[in-house]
Amino acid sequence: RSPSRGLGDVYKRQESVSEYYDEESSSFTDNFNHRVNLKIEYKIDTANSIIMRPRASWQMNKGIENVFGNTWLENDLINQTDNDTESDLAGVNFSNNILFRHRFPKKGRTISLNVGMGYNDKKGKSYLESQDDYFDPPIFSDTLNQFSNLDLQGWNISSNISYTEPISKSQSLMVEYRTRYQEEDSDKTTNDFSENTQNFTIPNNTLTNVFSNNYMTHTGGVGYNYRRGKFMLITRARVEFAQLNGEESFPNPDNSISKDFVNFVPFAMIRWTKSRQENFRFMYRSNTTSPTADQLQTVVDNTSPLQLSIGNADLNQSVSHRLFARYQKTNVEKSRVFFALVGAVSYTHLTLPTNREV
Repeated sequence: RSPSRGLGDVYKRQESVSEYYDEESSSFTDNFNHRVNLKIEYKIDTANSIIMRPRASWQMNKGIENVFGNTWLENDLINQTDNDTESDLAGVNFSNNILFRHRFPKKGRTISLNVGMGYNDKKGKSYLESQDDYFDPPIFSDTLNQFSNLDLQGWNISSNISYTEPISKSQSLMVEYRTRYQEEDSDKTTNDFSENTQNFTIPNNTLTNVFSNNYMTHTGGVGYNYRRGKFMLITRARVEFAQLNGEESFPNPDNSISKDFVNFVPFAMIRWTKSRQENFRFMYRSNTTSPTADQLQTVVDNTSPLQLSIGNADLNQSVSHRLFARYQKTNVEKSRVFFALVGAVSYTHLTLPTNREV
């Protein structure tokens, strides 16, 4: 359980430093997680083996939040909101990886095949009750009493085949190919409260959206491995081709997305182990991430009525670069440890923001 309270959170807008938003909020959350991870190894013979890694998780999250916010221009109050939200979410995730490895009679020559699959199902409901006042002429007030239902499902399948060929006792080359396909379906419906029926029976099409997308990648690459004594070097040079497609079923069936991407995604790692007490490790990694269905959905998020946002159908994939370095030296006799770490240094390139203000 994680109760929290925040006071005086200020957000300044880029277009005018004299305009700012001040917020006081309180929230309480119940969060329950259950996870199961397994590893199953089967050695067929001296040259062949299979490893399976199934994983499953189940999560429940219930939350209540109250927000009182004001937007100011210099000393003038432009608007204010007092809203309460209540949410009840649940999610199930399952994945499994099967790795088959074969060793040839020649030392260092190997081939491996990795097949992965995954499934996720997230369902939730939320209630929003809000009183919003606007003081910039024309002066008016607005109330919201809404119920939203969210259904997000997805699945994926992937495969990776790699072949390693030794070129000397300390060096080897590697060739690999991998492919991955994923689908997501996001269904968000919102109904307004009806005084006649005393229930949430009035459809709100502005806040309702049904969207699905799929994402396909093909990646090919070569690698070089060097290992001699206490030093090891691993490098990979990969080229990735990706295709993103999306389709909106409601309210605009004609809205669709089709994009292609090509990226160079290298990898490098250096490890030097002088002794059990002293070692150094360096790693550089790059990867791409596709936008999710809820990020692409052009449906308004009015959780904060004064800070409306909407998904961005023009969003492209992101490309991340991460750098990690660590040096460690231990003096057992004097019980001293020297530790130097440069970790999580990352750069992510986004062509467009994940959402837009309305």
